[in-house]
Amino acid sequence: MRTQKETRQAVKKLTPRTVSAESMAIGRINGEPLFYALDGMLRYAKAHAKRYESPLSEDYFLGPHWLQTVKGLRGLLNGDGAVAMEIGRSRDSKDNGVCEEIFWAAMAAAGFKEEDL
Repeated sequence: MRTQKETRQAVKKLTPRTVSAESMAIGRINGEPLFYALDGMLRYAKAHAKRYESPLSEDYFLGPHWLQTVKGLRGLLNGDGAVAMEIGRSRDSKDNGVCEEIFWAAMAAAGFKEEDL
């Protein structure tokens, strides 16, 4: 699955051969759910805006559900990624800085702001 442009740009910011870059590489290769779920939320927000010519924040039914979901995913960043837990890895399988950047890109694409949290 191809990730969103904003997601790819966030990953490219990682310094090669660092713990963060290594963790992110392991997560991407092995399908880290939190990373791909946040990318999916970004994709959904962009698709909604394109289809309906308005952001999710203006959709009074879908918007609150989208916001609740993305907030929940962000909360899960406080734990290890699923891949790290599955393989018993002492380091994470995602980079939280990258995931946080994707979160904020998704929020912007959906038309939500920090005060909406």
